[in-house]
Amino acid sequence: MKKLLFWVNRLGIKQLLVGCLFIGVLLGTACSNVLKEFYIDQIFLFDDTSLARISQMQLDPFAITGIAWIGYIKEFGLLVLLSVTMLGAPYILFHCTYKGFCMGFILSTAVMRYGVKGVLFFVCYISPQCLIYVPLLAMTYLEAYRENAELYSSVDRKELRIRNYIPKVFALLLLITITSLLEGYLNTSLLRMIMLELS
Repeated sequence: MKKLLFWVNRLGIKQLLVGCLFIGVLLGTACSNVLKEFYIDQIFLFDDTSLARISQMQLDPFAITGIAWIGYIKEFGLLVLLSVTMLGAPYILFHCTYKGFCMGFILSTAVMRYGVKGVLFFVCYISPQCLIYVPLLAMTYLEAYRENAELYSSVDRKELRIRNYIPKVFALLLLITITSLLEGYLNTSLLRMIMLELS
């Protein structure tokens, strides 16, 4: 923990998060290229069979919204809960690196398999919910780290007051709900439409 705080104080938490994201993207890109022989030929998004199945699918936006909501609650809930423990700061950096890894892996795979179509698919895959999700995740990282640093980095440790978290938690829940609705009702339809147009 002391070594981590040393690097945070030296570089700044924002710079460290950007560094972790960049490292994650590099690792994800490298892994997708090294392992492509094992999975790349099994990906079929724009072939006739996949497109026919997608065009005939009856999507349930409410169910998709519910699944997305539960996933976001788990993700942000763990960040918030761990922010009041000694694992808070390491987990924030690990989570940021993991997100970068996923981004690098998915984008690299999409480009290798489909070229420009893959880039457009990736953009549609993360839109429009990421317009809220990405800033919300960045703010959660910074706020969770700030709380963690105040609780554990000083000799006179700050007392944990649950009531101070209540407004922030309600705001987080509201934004998670909006993001989930965008993913369930707008993103799914947009993604299907784009895939059919790109075929």
